[in-house]
Amino acid sequence: MSAGYDLDRLGAALRRGGAARRLEFREEVPSTQDLAFTLADHGAPDGSVVVAERQSKGRGRLGRAWESPAGLGVWFSVVLRPPAAPPPVPPLLVAATAVALAEALEKVGALRTSIRWPNDLLVEDRKVAGILVETRDYEPAAPLLVLGAGINAGQAAEDFPPEIRSLATSVFLETGRAPDRTTLLAAALEALDRWRGRLAAGAHGSVEEAFRERAAYLGRRVTLLEGSGPLAGILESVSAIEGVGLRLPDGSRRIVRPEHARDLRPA
Repeated sequence: MSAGYDLDRLGAALRRGGAARRLEFREEVPSTQDLAFTLADHGAPDGSVVVAERQSKGRGRLGRAWESPAGLGVWFSVVLRPPAAPPPVPPLLVAATAVALAEALEKVGALRTSIRWPNDLLVEDRKVAGILVETRDYEPAAPLLVLGAGINAGQAAEDFPPEIRSLATSVFLETGRAPDRTTLLAAALEALDRWRGRLAAGAHGSVEEAFRERAAYLGRRVTLLEGSGPLAGILESVSAIEGVGLRLPDGSRRIVRPEHARDLRPA
């Protein structure tokens, strides 16, 4: 055991997905993403995992800070070395990861979540988990990605900063029970392996279908931030590949491609 994690159990879960995978645990790091990139630079194989009790400079998408207190959440990053050169941040990978985390939360925490396009898991309209996929010095011949995730597990309301208490939640707040973090992380890694396997087998449609089935805000009025500014309308469709489909106030329909869409919020 190490600060609430059973590292032997986590190591066993990793070995089921590949004998060479590496598990790196830290009590505190600035960011598991940064440490994962460092390990990758030193040869860490595909599927290697960095776990930390606390991140002092955790980050989310669009440069946002991610609160990562010790003992209350699951903060981890995974080194990914795809066999073929993907785009710098493959949208289907983000979608598959979101579905994997949703399945793990349902299995371990008995918590049903929805996915806010493209990378947040919600209970009602409050965020319980988030995903960040990054690449650095991208080389098509030897692609390297690092996938990071944070899951709010044991926080009470007072554990969140006042400015985000109305926006964030945890498994404990929703169910009255804090999950075993080793079990939750192992379930997330195992689900991620399954969905990555489906992507590798070309089953892109199954990823899109699972992603759409859990999509948040469908049929609701939303505001989408894109390159030219905010765009308001009724959310009619979401797709990891095609982007976000809105019905605009004038009755026209607009599809905003993933590379142009930045953020989605209820209006």
